[in-house]
Amino acid sequence: MSNYITKRTQDVTNTRNRVHKIILFLKNFRGPHSIHNIRAKTRVDLQKAENLAVKTALQSNEKVTVMGTTFQYRPCISGINNRAQLQSYIQQRSQGVKLKELEDAYGTSKIDLARWQATGRTVQFTNSDTKQIIVFWYFGRLRKHPIQTEKEKEIERKLKKKNDPNYDEEEEEKEEKKIDMSLPDEIKDNLCNHKTFPLIGDSIISTWNDIKISGSKEELERQLKEVNLISGQFTKKRLRQKAASTTGRQKKRRRISMSRMTLTNTHMLQDQELGKEMQARNDKLNGGNERELPTLPTNNK
Repeated sequence: MSNYITKRTQDVTNTRNRVHKIILFLKNFRGPHSIHNIRAKTRVDLQKAENLAVKTALQSNEKVTVMGTTFQYRPCISGINNRAQLQSYIQQRSQGVKLKELEDAYGTSKIDLARWQATGRTVQFTNSDTKQIIVFWYFGRLRKHPIQTEKEKEIERKLKKKNDPNYDEEEEEKEEKKIDMSLPDEIKDNLCNHKTFPLIGDSIISTWNDIKISGSKEELERQLKEVNLISGQFTKKRLRQKAASTTGRQKKRRRISMSRMTLTNTHMLQDQELGKEMQARNDKLNGGNERELPTLPTNNK
């Protein structure tokens, strides 16, 4: 029995490995492939009886498209076959696209995405909820030597000193002085419309970098009010509006207190003890101030 289980487990493992090998081949070499081509490239003959489970698994796999006797890889996003189509797909989606899906588009899509990311043509963010990397297209113009603040330069120097033992700070300062920032070098990748997106001047960038935002909320509000960028009403707490009543003003119900109620028909109660208790309570509330009527004298004959 144990030998049968071991052999069956080994057969399942072999089937999975062969399926993975064929799918990897179809992914790296896109397009339809016949059974004979798959056998020549992967050495897996799908016509043999021992590989019947492999063929069945490929036919039911969501990453494989079967057309007659040919097999083809099915990407997450269909219809993207080159760099131009990939660029157009990202540009048309302002909400961003998952990096994992773009890398699966065609064989060399990873290389194109890495090149765009290195030059700054694409921007990547990580979704904090799904932990997926989202890719956005940057339509503006790119600079080879972006202007940095003094704090950013200091952080970059510290990282280079930490990672590079041969780092020379004086040599880097000499190289920075050689760069003519009056005519900034631009990355011309022919992916930007220069008329629509002019290159931002150094003075504007320097002014933006020199702006210091206050750390406290009160100081920030004061500075914004000085330049009329914020009004006093904006900082006030919004009051919750009361919902309008359709029935009008309703009369408040009066709460009845049984302890202050004077009951005169206590003799009609079925419970005699309760009647006596209520009568005693009434006598106590009245305080014995009831006026007694005089009685007429009786004549004794």
